[in-house]
Amino acid sequence: MGRAMGTDYAEKERVFVAGLEADTGRSLDAWMQAITAAGLSERNGIIDWLRQAGFTFSNASWLERIHHNGGRLVYAPEAGAAHDTPPPIPQRVPQPAQVPPPIAAILPVTTGPLRELESLHDASIGDVLAAAKGLRPLAELVLREASAAVPGLRFQADLPFVALAAPKPFACLLAGPKRLLLFANFTGGGGLDVKPATTISRAAPPYPQMLVLDDARRIDQSFREAIAAASARING
Repeated sequence: MGRAMGTDYAEKERVFVAGLEADTGRSLDAWMQAITAAGLSERNGIIDWLRQAGFTFSNASWLERIHHNGGRLVYAPEAGAAHDTPPPIPQRVPQPAQVPPPIAAILPVTTGPLRELESLHDASIGDVLAAAKGLRPLAELVLREASAAVPGLRFQADLPFVALAAPKPFACLLAGPKRLLLFANFTGGGGLDVKPATTISRAAPPYPQMLVLDDARRIDQSFREAIAAASARING
C-alpha cells in the first residue's frame, strides 16, 4: 500500500517538473536558481514568493521542498523508502519578516536582453502600480515583457491606468490587488483568453478587449505576440 502511494507521488512529481518550463517559461533548474537568488531561507517566505509568481500553494510548497532538498526531486527513485509518504506541508508559524527582491528583478524575460525601463522608476508610474499591492511584481513583469515585445515602448501614468505607447498609445494596464486588467485591441486573440472589456467606474473601457492577468504563467510567448499585434494595429 505504502509503495503504491510512493509511486503515485513520484509520478505526480515527474509530471509537475516535466511541465514546469512549458507552463512557466522556466525549467526546474532556473526556478532553483531564482529561489536562491531571492535570498530567502525560511520556508514560508519562499512559498509566499513563489505564490506571487503565480503558483498555487500546493505547487509552491512542492517547489520549495525540492529546493530544500538541494534541487533534487523529493520522490526520485534513488531517495528510497522515504517516498512512501509525502513530507508534511510546512505549518505557517510567525517568522522574522523577510523582504524578497521583486520577482521581475530575479526572473528576466526569456526573449533576449532586457533593457532598463527608466519610466518604471517614475514616481507617477509607481503611484499607479502601488494599487496592485501584492500583485505589483506581476504588474512589473507584464510591463517588462511588453517592452521586450514592442521596440521603443514607453509608459505613462494616465490615472487610473498605466498607458503603453510606441509611440501612439495602444494599450493600458489597470492594476488592482486581486487582478490586473490589460486593455487593448486584441482582435484575434492569438490563443489568449481575451474578454470583452468591462466598464471602469461606470466609464466606457479604453479599448474593446481585455486580458485578466492574475498568474505569471499567462505571461508567455502568446502574450508577447498579442501585445506586438495590438501595437501594430495602431502604430503600423
